[in-house]
Amino acid sequence: ITFDATVKVSHILKHGSILEEMASAGCRFVISAFESTSDLVLEKLAKGHTRADIIRAAGIVASLGIALRPSLVPFTPWTQIEDLVDLVDTIVELDLVGKVDVVQYSIRLLVPPGSLLLSAGCDAASWCGPYDPDLLSYRWAAPDPALDDLQGRLAELAESHCSDRDPVPGFLAVREEVLDTARVLKSSSSRVSPERLERACDIARSAPGPRLSESWFCCAEPTGGQIDRIRIGAEREEAAGNSAHGCCSYRL
Repeated sequence: ITFDATVKVSHILKHGSILEEMASAGCRFVISAFESTSDLVLEKLAKGHTRADIIRAAGIVASLGIALRPSLVPFTPWTQIEDLVDLVDTIVELDLVGKVDVVQYSIRLLVPPGSLLLSAGCDAASWCGPYDPDLLSYRWAAPDPALDDLQGRLAELAESHCSDRDPVPGFLAVREEVLDTARVLKSSSSRVSPERLERACDIARSAPGPRLSESWFCCAEPTGGQIDRIRIGAEREEAAGNSAHGCCSYRL
């Protein structure tokens, strides 16, 4: 019997011995909410870990032979284009190209009613807009409109690459969009050499590792293809005279 687990970065660092026991018991992969490699964003989200902690945690999991599948929230009110360049570079440097589903690079922070981000001390007045009942979230805009445009393009890429068996094309497409935006904004360029990128992509193709059967994670809006499958399934159930209620749910 094999299994997977979801473990916080801070718990990976604190409970390495338990992870070692999990590995011997058949743990195939661990999902961990990295969210961002920006220390500012991590502090705003009160994640309880830093960029340096992410690097250390990735090393621990890799040393145990467990695949690591990070979840991300790249787009927040505090994200800068330099953060996104660093994110895709870090994914290459940690050899995680094959371990991050493309949809993760497009996720935009949701701020529902009651969110702690709306409490005192989170400077919500400087970024929080009106509540949108269709999104079930308060609206906010990126510090630079180019980042909102980039998020939209990455969401389209996630849609087109969500069923790819090869993880490399989707990542390279995301990376190119990020670096193109950085060039337009005259911001930082990638620190990753072509040789290092090629090696990371080779690893991703040769050993993509275990994963969930869907590329969807909590807090990620489902793609159009996934919604279509839900709709088609519901229509088939209705045509067969069965109730489709409760057969599947996604948080929209």
